[in-house]
Amino acid sequence: MGVLISQINNHIKEQFKKPQPFGWGFLLDIATGIPINSGFPLIFPSKSVFLPFVLVAMFDKAEDLCIEFVKLKDGKHNLDFRVDETFFDSLGSKEIHKADVCVAAKVDKTSNWMHVHLRMSGSLTVDCHRCLVALPMQIDTKYLLIVKLDSQDESDRDHEDEGVELIYLRPHEFTLSIAQTVYETSLLALPMIRNCDDLDLKPCDQAMIQKLETLNHESTEEPEVDARWEKLKQLKNL
Repeated sequence: MGVLISQINNHIKEQFKKPQPFGWGFLLDIATGIPINSGFPLIFPSKSVFLPFVLVAMFDKAEDLCIEFVKLKDGKHNLDFRVDETFFDSLGSKEIHKADVCVAAKVDKTSNWMHVHLRMSGSLTVDCHRCLVALPMQIDTKYLLIVKLDSQDESDRDHEDEGVELIYLRPHEFTLSIAQTVYETSLLALPMIRNCDDLDLKPCDQAMIQKLETLNHESTEEPEVDARWEKLKQLKNL
């Protein structure tokens, strides 16, 4: 038995003399496919494979953009959300091909009122109005929601000023959805004319640009006038 233990110890020493893979992730046994360990820096044997952790960006859905103000104490609170193109698609927009927009909500709550300062910043990819190429456009816009809590008023929403909205919530309402506000304000932040004139790197489709220039040149040329129409004009002037 002592000889066997000595041989095992010698084998382990020889293995650790060799360079071993090291990293953060989980250890997968090749024979069984079963994870051996996870979440720790590992030194592992030759008959295993190291699968590193991959951080995946988590985006919020439209129903996630809600403020449960009944759970908030009076005072100031910071809430952060993040939306992608699926958010805009779910609310009806088909013009957003790709999106990554961060939504920062600063909530100032009292017993009867709540001020929600929203800031939307990020990138929206839309079609170029000139050559139809996918064009990423940066947005950075703000919006203010003034919310009257436990209101008995009949009106639900009142647009007082550009960028400011007054909302009345009934006593039985406990959450405030900001999804529609984020959606509309983000789209309104896009320029009316969307092209790459202000971009340093212009991703325009050159073949399409040349075709448009050719068509534009052809449309500006004066068409040839049929000689028979010239005779009719002369008769008209008599």
